[in-house]
Amino acid sequence: MDFKKELGHRIQTLREEKGLSRQAICGLEDVLTTRQLQRIEKGQSLPTIATALYIAEQLGVSVDALANNESLELPEGYVALKYRLNKLYHYGSEERLQQREDIIDEIYEKYFDDLPEEEQLVIQAKQAGIDMISTNDINYDQGLLEEYLHQAMMKEKLTLNDLEIIDLRILSLGLKDFEKEEFIDLLSKVLLAASYFPINDLDKVQSTIIAAAGILSHYEEYDLLPDVLDVLEDIMSRRNDFQDRIFSYALQWKIALFLNHNYEEAEENYQRVSMLVDLLTEEVLKENMELDWEQDKVRFKQMK
Repeated sequence: MDFKKELGHRIQTLREEKGLSRQAICGLEDVLTTRQLQRIEKGQSLPTIATALYIAEQLGVSVDALANNESLELPEGYVALKYRLNKLYHYGSEERLQQREDIIDEIYEKYFDDLPEEEQLVIQAKQAGIDMISTNDINYDQGLLEEYLHQAMMKEKLTLNDLEIIDLRILSLGLKDFEKEEFIDLLSKVLLAASYFPINDLDKVQSTIIAAAGILSHYEEYDLLPDVLDVLEDIMSRRNDFQDRIFSYALQWKIALFLNHNYEEAEENYQRVSMLVDLLTEEVLKENMELDWEQDKVRFKQMK
């Protein structure tokens, strides 16, 4: 019997010996759903360390006892590939999207089947995002939104996986059928997450906020940008992240143009963006920012 099936069988046996239903273990389902527990017990997926700790606590046993002293640590090779994936920003570039897909293909080939369900979800969400952008078709979400979005939005506090799902929904609204009320609900959950996420996980909150701000700008919904900017600045300050200050200055130029109607202030912030982009030698991002600035200047003139 392989480890997934052995662990699942052990969890189910312990649960039944204690006379507990899956619902009793999962409670409010804010950490673990009954469907996820069922898949774990059937040996279809592995729990993460955090989920295993939760299950062990509900069963009144140690994680070591639950796992029979087997390691639940993620493979080092997978961790390295995931890190590369998270740090490879595509900025809409087809070449970068292909590079991201190549990394995901390697993960699927070498590690996917043996990953915990939560990690599989992360990879599926990232693959879905690439497919949606490449095809401009929001139906490539692999059914993830239908299965997980409602659960995420019901939680008082989001997890990293919840952010992946919300990020995917934000992307789908950006690509097609933008609905402002739902978008604001999603964005509000993400902005609030910045107040309680540990600093090591704030990069995902930050990247989701930046993506959302870009979509708001695309649909000329500028009123929310000052609140978005405040949270973004706070995250960047706490993380000592100066690279993404580019996006902070970009938001400031948009606020100056479309809310304060101050072209001089907007141009000053665009110059800051240009300087930072040159320092980073990011040609794709530089081209995107130059195009965005030219389009915003046209919009501003049309407002007069």
